[in-house]
Amino acid sequence: MKPDSALDGNIPVFVFPSSINFYLEDYSSHKQVLTIYNPYEFPLRFKVLCTDPRKYNVIDPEGCIKRGCCIDIVIRLVAVNPAYLNRVDTFRIQMLDQGSKQILGKRDVLATFFPGGSPESSKHPQAENEEFKSLPGSGNVSSSSADRSRQGQHKQSHSGDNRPQGMVNKANEPNKLIMLGAAGVCIAALLLPLQGDTKSIIPPDLHVSVNLKLLCAYIFGVLTILIVRS
Repeated sequence: MKPDSALDGNIPVFVFPSSINFYLEDYSSHKQVLTIYNPYEFPLRFKVLCTDPRKYNVIDPEGCIKRGCCIDIVIRLVAVNPAYLNRVDTFRIQMLDQGSKQILGKRDVLATFFPGGSPESSKHPQAENEEFKSLPGSGNVSSSSADRSRQGQHKQSHSGDNRPQGMVNKANEPNKLIMLGAAGVCIAALLLPLQGDTKSIIPPDLHVSVNLKLLCAYIFGVLTILIVRS
């Protein structure tokens, strides 16, 4: 499937990241990766251009991307010269038709060379020439000591959980008593005779209506659920 001729020179080009930064004192930043995406239903060719190519080394600056795929482009800063600090260069990513090599779209990515170190490296400083050595006794640690450590942590976690749980239970006791009292009132109302019942020995003033009994039955059901859950 070929790209529509109406899109020639106008298709969007998807590149991540949109800009790259190099830092003088952070050697890990001298290698950056650009990811070029091809979300279309046809293969595309790509070509990487630069305003100052003598300062950079780009591995595989040209190639083909299959449909629905992406490719990583490695860019290395080779001219680590303080004279280039704070200068901005531009990498242009061109997308071309597979057969005719006609330019279908382009995207510019800015590259800046900053002094000092990167913000990420300053947050997590690392010592140069680190030499890692084994800790004393780390080669033959008994399983029993490790088990005791895990058991101690397990007990601490449980003891820490029990204290707040007990406090929560104490805080919930007054609410539970209120719900039990309300449930008792509902039961008493349900046991009273209906209005108009002449055979009951209970005084007529204590007779309740059908609507009131239905309301008490509903409230009693809700309270029962809340009491069981608490």
